Amino acid sequence: GVRTLIWSQLVLAIPLYGFAVMTREVLESFGDDDKEGFEMFATVPMSFFTCFRCLVASDCSLPDGRPIILTLSAKLGWGMKVAYYLAVVFMTFGLFNVIASIFVDNI
Repeated sequence: GVRTLIWSQLVLAIPLYGFAVMTREVLESFGDDDKEGFEMFATVPMSFFTCFRCLVASDCSLPDGRPIILTLSAKLGWGMKVAYYLAVVFMTFGLFNVIASIFVDNI
């Protein structure tokens, strides 16, 4: 019912918020020279929305259509690709299975 839906949203929102804050802080620690791609993570709410788009909705692109991950990894190195890969694996195989089990358990 509604209680299950609320719990599943909470289970999804907490790790997304953690990813959003970590991404925001990591990108903020880099220099002020070229911020292409960084604008999608300028504030915590914008970073949360961008992480939601990338990790849940699979729409990880800049407004002009270029992939955010490729743009950021060109500036920050391969570590950005590894972090994105680990986040996608965690969300897809870990968290979505937990959310599915919450719904199955309550049927």
